[in-house]
Amino acid sequence: MTVVALAAPSLPGIITSVTGVVSAFGVVVGAIAGIYQIRRMRAETSGRLDVIHTLVNSTLTAAIESDLDGTRVSLAMMRDLSAGHEPSAEMSAAMHSAEAKISRLTQQMADRLHSAEQVLAQARDDNPRT
Repeated sequence: MTVVALAAPSLPGIITSVTGVVSAFGVVVGAIAGIYQIRRMRAETSGRLDVIHTLVNSTLTAAIESDLDGTRVSLAMMRDLSAGHEPSAEMSAAMHSAEAKISRLTQQMADRLHSAEQVLAQARDDNPRT
């Protein structure tokens, strides 16, 4: 049987080991802090993007509504102008174009309303009240 004597670690060796562990711990703590900072920044950016999206979406919706209202007024005026007689070919074409545009814009508004309802429903699902 062979007996091996283990040498006691020297104080400088222990200090070096402890310093290495502390240094590694500092790196890990720094990395974790960085991860939390990235998450916080991502949440802030996401919140800002939501605000921008809402502003752009509401502006676009207002523009579509304005275009729809204006086209309805134009069509009503064309109908008034052609009341009591057959409209000219140009007036008839303009009226058909206005009717098609009203139909298209009305569908766009319905689609936007449906999308907004889905977003609200998703938000309610993501953030249920307790």
